[in-house]
Amino acid sequence: MIEQGYNSLAMFRLAEDFYRSMNMSGMPPEFWAGSVLEELPDRIVICQPSAWDFCNRRDYRIKMCTHVNMKDFVTAHHEMGHIQYFLHYRHLPKAFRDGAN
Repeated sequence: MIEQGYNSLAMFRLAEDFYRSMNMSGMPPEFWAGSVLEELPDRIVICQPSAWDFCNRRDYRIKMCTHVNMKDFVTAHHEMGHIQYFLHYRHLPKAFRDGAN
């Protein structure tokens, strides 16, 4: 993947393309502006991957210290799946916006 020029942003863009290929939503601009996809050099970050719904029906983010490898490529798709649920449930009351059960 490194030899092919992948970086963390490219991995998440491919995850977005995967979901869009199934007629699901692209990520809103706030996602790309607010997400942390790499470890930040100027602060300590807990690197456990997580997806966030800020409950305002427009701001969704992922926090992940992505490394260019297959494990993180799969994790990027997994976390983006959570964001897809958040996007598709955003019109519902908060009580119904948790993961699909």
